[in-house]
Amino acid sequence: MGSKNISISESAYLRLRRARRHPQVTLEGCPEDVWIFQIAEDLTVGNGAIVHLSGGVKAANIFWQVVGQITLGATAHFEGVLLSQTAIHLNTGASINGRLLAQSAVTLNGSTVAPLGRPRSWKTVSSK
Repeated sequence: MGSKNISISESAYLRLRRARRHPQVTLEGCPEDVWIFQIAEDLTVGNGAIVHLSGGVKAANIFWQVVGQITLGATAHFEGVLLSQTAIHLNTGASINGRLLAQSAVTLNGSTVAPLGRPRSWKTVSSK
């Protein structure tokens, strides 16, 4: 698939042996759609890569289950719940609208995390 942009319509359950990097991924669907991505090794998202949501898709309904570690490159933006069997690393300027759950560590380096379903009084978490 190289470095082309990809678009996925409707709910999806994908089991991937490896995840290739794409500069932009668009998930299109309805607010009720659920997206589950299972990745059998590390997930490395390139610098500046972006996950877009379209048609009412909710970040709370997107799950990225990764056997290895997850790394979001500088200024990358991601949507959904990231589940790592090892560690999650967000590089400088990376952001996520979702949750980060790892068995060993979550590392934020000048990154932003906007938690899902947060009360209005909560603020976005940023590392400096």
